[in-house]
Amino acid sequence: MEKIDWNHWLLMKTVTQWEAALLSLNIDPSCLKVSGLENGDPLLRFDNDTPLSSVQKSAFSKRVDEIENNQNLEGFACGSFHIDLNGFVDWMILKNQALPSKLATLATVQTPSSKKYPSDWKDLVKEKTLEYCQGKRDISEQNASFHMEGYLLALYENGQIPAPKKAATIVKEVYSAEQWWARNIKNLRS
Repeated sequence: MEKIDWNHWLLMKTVTQWEAALLSLNIDPSCLKVSGLENGDPLLRFDNDTPLSSVQKSAFSKRVDEIENNQNLEGFACGSFHIDLNGFVDWMILKNQALPSKLATLATVQTPSSKKYPSDWKDLVKEKTLEYCQGKRDISEQNASFHMEGYLLALYENGQIPAPKKAATIVKEVYSAEQWWARNIKNLRS
């Protein structure tokens, strides 16, 4: 099997759903060919020279399904079959899904602070919450706090913050403090 050219893929802003699925499984996307369209959907076939196991093919199929079912809701869709690679990586980390270390570096590029430990996790949560809520109408404080809990847990597991925070702590110390949620998220919706 071909080695993945990470220098190339890490520079790509958007990729197809199937390229993202393969990259997330540490499989070189060049092993998959589009051989035409059927009812508007691409016909995909694996290269005969690429020995993928049935387990790998099954994992690929499931990952494509996961992407198709979440890309619009989670905001990383970029057209019919393309997605924002950075947004996809962030989503995978927030869902505590394993990623190749090279691909996971895209998430650290997205963090507001390049320091190993952000000076204030509350500022980090505020910034990421604003990004998460942008364009969403029916988001609650509780949903956002669970989303941010996952985000902080991923940063903690990657050694970027000293301790994870619980959703209840986020609501109390960030959203409720000085009515931050009411002031900032209300402004997004108006």
